[in-house]
Amino acid sequence: PESRLAIQPTLFRPEKRYHDENVLLVLDGAIDSAINVFLLERDGVSAATTPYLRRQGERIERAMGWLEEVYGGRSTLDESTVSFVDLALVCGLEWLAFRKRYDLSRNPGLARVVEHHRERPSLASTHPSLAAG
Repeated sequence: PESRLAIQPTLFRPEKRYHDENVLLVLDGAIDSAINVFLLERDGVSAATTPYLRRQGERIERAMGWLEEVYGGRSTLDESTVSFVDLALVCGLEWLAFRKRYDLSRNPGLARVVEHHRERPSLASTHPSLAAG
């Protein structure tokens, strides 16, 4: 099964480097927006009354929709390995869910990616719920 796949030996697949980088950049943009909203809400700024925060939420929505399409029901970008991008995706999605920044049930394909890799030791041992505070 895919959960037993080896880790890809390179950061990006050489033949799909730019695609893989785009996936990572879209994920990074979504996480960046979620962190902005999270920190500003902790400071008392309301997303409901702040156009900037609403735009950040829209950015997250668009990114998650695009990532859902990219993964297209698969749990990895490449069926023969687990990549750095796959692991980054799972970590990012787990953080979004843990901090209640995005409801993964809205993207069932992405939720399946997380579920598929959840027990991978490197991911299970670093889940955000294990952090103190």
